[in-house]
Amino acid sequence: MSAEGVGPAVDALRGARSVVVLTGAGVSTASGLPQFRGGGMWDDDALLAAHEVSALPGSLEVLWATWGPWRPVVAATAPNAAHRAIALLEQLVPGAMTVATQNVDGLHQRAGSSVVAELHGSLFRSRCLSCDRSYHDEDTPVGIPSSPCCGAAARPDMTLFGEPLPFEAGRTAKVACRSADVLLVAGTSGAVTTATGLARYAAEYGARVVLVNAEPWGPDGARWLSTTVLGPVEVLLPDLVSRLR
Repeated sequence: MSAEGVGPAVDALRGARSVVVLTGAGVSTASGLPQFRGGGMWDDDALLAAHEVSALPGSLEVLWATWGPWRPVVAATAPNAAHRAIALLEQLVPGAMTVATQNVDGLHQRAGSSVVAELHGSLFRSRCLSCDRSYHDEDTPVGIPSSPCCGAAARPDMTLFGEPLPFEAGRTAKVACRSADVLLVAGTSGAVTTATGLARYAAEYGARVVLVNAEPWGPDGARWLSTTVLGPVEVLLPDLVSRLR
């Protein structure tokens, strides 16, 4: 674990009245959930192609065969120390705090975070392909399910490649970043445009951008960072938050 950046990260958070926390798959790995890059599912070219929005509706069978079985697994998964530290941070920030997450697992809400913008959708929602209605859904379907609204085929309500981010979630994250003193980025790769785009957006509005991650970002994303702390997020985030108390 690198101690570099810990002091500046603590100082940034200690002086912040408004904070946005942006999280990626690395925050949930300590709960036993996999990352999708670097040996994950996005290294499978056929599966990656099925997750392009342009592949709908022909990809529905693959999408449900991939994500349906994950619903009971994730429902039985507990938040880890990183999720709990982020929820605790909310209690220590004197102003507003928003969690903007690329994760679809709902673990931030279960850990106690009260404002969570799900930038890539939710594993526990489905969406009607006909009327585009989104609805809570914990079923594990066999085959392609039908939506309860009009009986049309339903899809997992998660952001596919080539698809815009959910409007409300994206707006919540950007509005929060415009007034944030700090954007704390945790457990996400600098290769992910959602992360680097929000880091740039927050930095351009004057926020200090703090990265807590297992690996450093490349130069394109790193130029928006104020400080970087390297190591396991489930260890570093509780440590950072404990120093604020």
